[in-house]
Amino acid sequence: MKKTEQLTDSMFFIMSALTKPRHGYAMMNLIEETTKGAIMISLASYVHNY
Repeated sequence: MKKTEQLTDSMFFIMSALTKPRHGYAMMNLIEETTKGAIMISLASYVHNY
């Protein structure tokens, strides 16, 4: 079992964007608009390497 990880800003905004069904590009745009460009998510942010 993995150690508990802290929630990162990217993780928080990705999960927040999933309150409605959205595809990756729509989520990226929503996060960028919501944070006024302070956080920019790339498609690689959606993939977690184990």
